[in-house]
Amino acid sequence: MTERHTKTITRIPRLCLHKGTGQARAKFRGRDHYFGRYGSTEAHRRYAQWIVEITGNPSDVPPAVRARAGQAITIAELVNAFEEHLETTLSGRTEDAIRTARSDARVAGDLLIDRHASVHVTDFDAPMLVEIRDRVVRRGWCRRTLNARIGHIRRFFRWGVERGLVDRVVLAGLDAVASLRPGSSIAPELPPVKEVPINDARAVIEHLEARGGSCVQVACLLRFMLMTGCRSAEARKARLGNLDRQT
Repeated sequence: MTERHTKTITRIPRLCLHKGTGQARAKFRGRDHYFGRYGSTEAHRRYAQWIVEITGNPSDVPPAVRARAGQAITIAELVNAFEEHLETTLSGRTEDAIRTARSDARVAGDLLIDRHASVHVTDFDAPMLVEIRDRVVRRGWCRRTLNARIGHIRRFFRWGVERGLVDRVVLAGLDAVASLRPGSSIAPELPPVKEVPINDARAVIEHLEARGGSCVQVACLLRFMLMTGCRSAEARKARLGNLDRQT
């Protein structure tokens, strides 16, 4: 029996492969601890039990370890694990992209946790996803936004399959839930995007130029879009090297 340590453990010892023996090993306070054949369910089960013994807290066992030990994790744990992973992928993105990624994960996570936080991921099935979809339809969300949110929910499970947290059979069941088509439900459609009257666009450009400072840069961007017909994202990414000066 491993001696329980009362001193706070700030970092759970990582499970590694001991190449000489092929066993799963963790180093803790100068000692090696072995748990059986590396990658086996039994090794992860022993490792999970050992973490509880040294910390005294079952919640300290990472969800990935519990899943590989044959223990189902909950929806709340899957959402939390994905959000922690998401933060490691945001480096180098623009502020808008970071804000959008976090918002998408938060909204989808809230939809899942609202009524299914304690449900094991192995028990989450297509009818539960349909129930979430129907509930959101009744909130008055538009069809395209609703389909996007359901896709974000599937992303949690797709990532879980990749990390060994979710059985691929669960994901296959969720993929069977079809996206809503126009007119197939009471979910409203977004109104069509209308073009800006040319005189309004020119008035905005003149107003920005009159204000000066950084507003002039925005005015130039709008004028470029007006002349070329490109989208705002395309205009922001345009460089001198992209220009064809032969025509």
